[in-house]
Amino acid sequence: MRLVTCGYHHTLIATDDQLLSCGTGEHGQLGLGDVLEASIPMPIDIFSGRSVCHIACSRYHCGTITEDGTVWTWGRGEYGQLGHGDRDNRHIPTRVDALIDEPAVDIGCGWGHSMVCSKQSGMIYTWGFGGKGQLGHGNTARHLQPKAVSGIEGAVLMACGYYHNLAATKDAVYSWGKSDRGQLGHGDTGTALSPTIVKTLTGKQITYLDCGDYNSIVATDDKEVYIWGRGQEGQIGNGKLEDAMIPFLHPGLSGCTIQCLSLGWGHGAAIVDSVDSVAMCLVDNRNEKHAVEQQLMPELKVAACQHPHMVAEEFGQDYKDVLQYPELTEAKLCQVGEVVDGMLSCLDEYGAVLDTTKVDTKRTWDIVLPRLIHNAQQMEATFQAIDELERYVIQVREAMQKLEQRVEATEEAVTSNDSMQSKVLSFFGGKKSAARDPVLSESVDYIPSARQLREKLVSSDYSY
Repeated sequence: MRLVTCGYHHTLIATDDQLLSCGTGEHGQLGLGDVLEASIPMPIDIFSGRSVCHIACSRYHCGTITEDGTVWTWGRGEYGQLGHGDRDNRHIPTRVDALIDEPAVDIGCGWGHSMVCSKQSGMIYTWGFGGKGQLGHGNTARHLQPKAVSGIEGAVLMACGYYHNLAATKDAVYSWGKSDRGQLGHGDTGTALSPTIVKTLTGKQITYLDCGDYNSIVATDDKEVYIWGRGQEGQIGNGKLEDAMIPFLHPGLSGCTIQCLSLGWGHGAAIVDSVDSVAMCLVDNRNEKHAVEQQLMPELKVAACQHPHMVAEEFGQDYKDVLQYPELTEAKLCQVGEVVDGMLSCLDEYGAVLDTTKVDTKRTWDIVLPRLIHNAQQMEATFQAIDELERYVIQVREAMQKLEQRVEATEEAVTSNDSMQSKVLSFFGGKKSAARDPVLSESVDYIPSARQLREKLVSSDYSY
């Protein structure tokens, strides 16, 4: 198995000499000649004995490039996204004849459009649905066959999102299409009908890039990773549940040698080359890099339940640095907590020793420390609530004492007047005094001491 890519409900798998598909096939996207499902990978006959160099899947259509640069597409063709000059579906892979003299080196599939990069000239060709400007031809027209995109030459990398695209030359990154979530990286939500330079990335040498449905990511030759676009599910890892209008340097992945990047609708994945960490790490909808670091220790599970100041002293971290983390929403804190909980549960398997000199260890602290701060905030909030309860109990006790004093004073006044005494006793159900009612008087004694609550909480095994 050399290549794997996934569409909405289907998958393509390329080996050295064949291409296989599985999943749903209601539009012919499996390329097996029908619209049936395949629960196991099935070989696509036309590629038997051929080497497939690139594969791409959208929701309902697919594209490949064979080793000679020939482009093939199949599946849903309603918007012209197959590039055959019509809007018909194709149940088997069909060669895109319009590109027969223009061998391709890369291919991408958006929701209703497709894109390839020419091997010889680096020109970008697009076709299909253009209603959001994603074809890059300066308008929103549909094209049933490939058409060269003006303004980009010498492209070396490209990727398709849902309604937007990225392309990189040796010294610039271009984006175009829809930008309602900032996925173009131009600082606004305006649609770009033609390729536009992403200014933040000017001069960067791009080694890898990808588009999610509504976000984008690139890696550079100096081990920087920039990401932007939709972030309301935490998929861009900026520490906030909000969109990013321009590319920002991702703290968790920067510093790693990126082997592969991939974005989905609400999550992403990266394969990194690092001797200090496991090769796979995720930037998922919990908003953080989730990696099983080999240089961590099981005691972090205990440390995560302590005040960060104590953790900082124990592990030599600067407590002032700990407090520099931005404020996090409660929803975000819960998501981070789930990631840390899952990460810490894996540490027992490795039992490694913490080495604060390791870069990967510091990145992991970037995940753990906000959680430690959250624990401290929870503990402090609990103590503040106890203090409030203590003040309330004191006020209740004082009020009860004043009430009892007033009742006693009334009792003394009534005792001197036989007629009034009989009326008062009748009002209180025959009891001598309301203050002597065992339920009323003993209830004061049953109110627990706030200090006792605090001591019990501190002495208990506090966990999150």
